[in-house]
Amino acid sequence: MRTPKQARGKQTKEKIITAAFELFSEKGYNGTSSNEIASKAGVAIGSFYSYFKDKKQLFIEVLNNYYDNISKISFSRTIDDINNFDDFIYSSIHLALKAHEYYPRFHREVSIMELSDNDICNLVLEHEKIKFESFKELVEPYKDIFKFDNLEEALFLIYNTIENTVHIIAFSQTTVNKTVLIDELITMIKKYISV
Repeated sequence: MRTPKQARGKQTKEKIITAAFELFSEKGYNGTSSNEIASKAGVAIGSFYSYFKDKKQLFIEVLNNYYDNISKISFSRTIDDINNFDDFIYSSIHLALKAHEYYPRFHREVSIMELSDNDICNLVLEHEKIKFESFKELVEPYKDIFKFDNLEEALFLIYNTIENTVHIIAFSQTTVNKTVLIDELITMIKKYISV
């Protein structure tokens, strides 16, 4: 596969990626063909295959772009933005919610692909590790308030509790009051670490 060096080639590749992102979000991976992607991007199918070996390679590139964008949202705060640990937890939950609002239909498709394709599953796991490491770095200034013998596991539990609750809020049809659910999540985390 060629790597575009000129502006025109880069634009062509970007058009293919953008078209694929929209179609995968709208019709799903299995419901979208390479021909449809090329057509939506306004390029010949030969151009598609000069940049991507197949549809799966393109999906992986789209997925990497997607994770880059949601990571920018999830970790778009600095230490200067946070006054105390309460602010940190509140900010973590609300930024996770904001990240899940970024193309939720594509996120659903990723969840489907994760269950059916080992390469996608491994890629998702790798991105989750990166997100968890970023979370730990942001927690670093508050580590003295944690009284756990197993800090790594405790932070893993907190991180995944936030992620899973946000998934429920963003993607399920639950009738639970979402504002109350977030408040209870914050209370639960604070009690867990005994702040």
